[in-house]
Amino acid sequence: MISSEIFKITRHRTPWAIAGMHLALTLIAPIYYVFKRPADEGDYLSTSIAVFGVSGLLFAAVLGAWFVGNEYRHGTLRRVLAVDARRGRLLATKAGLGLATWAASYVLVGLLGAGAAWLAATVNGDGVVTTMVLREAAGPALGALVTGAMAFALSTILRSDTYAMLGAVTVMIVLGPLAAGIPTVGDYTLYAVTLQLGDWMLDSSIQTPISVGAAAGTLMATLAVLGAGSARLFINRDV
Repeated sequence: MISSEIFKITRHRTPWAIAGMHLALTLIAPIYYVFKRPADEGDYLSTSIAVFGVSGLLFAAVLGAWFVGNEYRHGTLRRVLAVDARRGRLLATKAGLGLATWAASYVLVGLLGAGAAWLAATVNGDGVVTTMVLREAAGPALGALVTGAMAFALSTILRSDTYAMLGAVTVMIVLGPLAAGIPTVGDYTLYAVTLQLGDWMLDSSIQTPISVGAAAGTLMATLAVLGAGSARLFINRDV
C-alpha cells in the first residue's frame, strides 16, 4: 500500500506543480530586488518569507485536499479498496505520506527561496540579515500545516478536493478573522490559536489573549476531533 501511494505521489503532476508554483512565487521578491534594491537589507529575507508563507498556506490546502479528494474525483477509491480493504490503514498511509510530502516540499522551497534572497543581496553588494529568520518562518509553517491538515480531513468528509481546499482556506482566511473578533470565544477558534502560537514562536515574550499552553491544547484538540470524525466517516461510509 505504501509503495503504491508513493508511486502516485511521484508520478502525478499535482504535487510537482504545487511545489513549482510555490517556488515561483517565493522567487518573485529576490528577482525583483535584483533590479530594484530594497531600502533595508532585512527586506531580502523578510519579504521572501512573507510571500513564502501566504502562498505556502494556499498550496498546503491544495495538497492536503488532493490526497483523498483526488481519489473521489476520479472514482479510483473503490478500486484501491478492492486491492486492500483496510480503510484505516489507507487513510493513515495517505496522511503520513501527505505530511512527509508537504514537509519535504516546504523545506526545499524555503531553502531555495533563502538562497535566492542571499544571491540577490550578493548581486547588489549587500548582506543578508538572518536574525530571527527561523522564528519568522515558524508561524507561517504552522499555519500551512494546520490548513493542510484541515483540507485533508475535509476531503474525506466532503468527498471532493475542490470543496475541501476552499473550505480550509475559507476557515483560515475568511471566517477565522471574523470569528476571532467575538469576545472570549473568538480567542479559542482554530485561526486564533494558530495565529497566537505563531506570534509566540516569533517572540516568546509577547502577551497573547490566552496562554500558550491553552492555545496549543485547543489546537491539538480541535485537529484531533476533526481528524477522528473524518476518519470514522471514511471507514464506515460507503465509497
